[in-house]
Amino acid sequence: MASIPSCTTAASHSCLTSNSFSSPSCFVKLNAQFLGTRNRQGRVRPFGLGPSKCWFKFCIDAKVAGIYASQSGGEFDKDNVEQMGVEKQVLKAGTGPKLVAGQNVTVHCTGYGKDGDLNQKFWSTKDPGQQPFTFKIGQGNVIKGWDEGVLGMQVGEVARLRCSPDYAYGASGFPAWGIQPNSVLDFEIEVLRLE
Repeated sequence: MASIPSCTTAASHSCLTSNSFSSPSCFVKLNAQFLGTRNRQGRVRPFGLGPSKCWFKFCIDAKVAGIYASQSGGEFDKDNVEQMGVEKQVLKAGTGPKLVAGQNVTVHCTGYGKDGDLNQKFWSTKDPGQQPFTFKIGQGNVIKGWDEGVLGMQVGEVARLRCSPDYAYGASGFPAWGIQPNSVLDFEIEVLRLE
């Protein structure tokens, strides 16, 4: 898969510095990488990927620093997530205020990707002897995929996050859990409460 060109600055793209996210030609970016355009239905259409390859992307409005998301159906694309950082699939909607950086959140989580197989569980807070996990969002106390992936979630929401290696355990992996170096991982996260 071809590399996605980087954005220069948010200010150079008028749609990122205004409230014009409804514009069909609006540039969308994630982690300073150019993803594609939003169509009139509000879906992100990345360049180089068909509609079945990209179904949920975060985008950032540089003016208001709001969190937005667009869905376009389909499945995860491993090549795409290796370049993008984190993809999110909402499995069950939540209610109440959306999570923001600085809040303490308690979650149930199950991780998949043991021995490079995204169908193999390596850990769960629901396993015997385990308990829900609490962390402060955006403080670097958890992997980057969790810190960024839970933003905008609500209490009761269940989502599946697919994290690229640099948003998970990177080149070191996590041998104790069977996570190989440079592994793409899936996490199913349920938000139980926030403080």
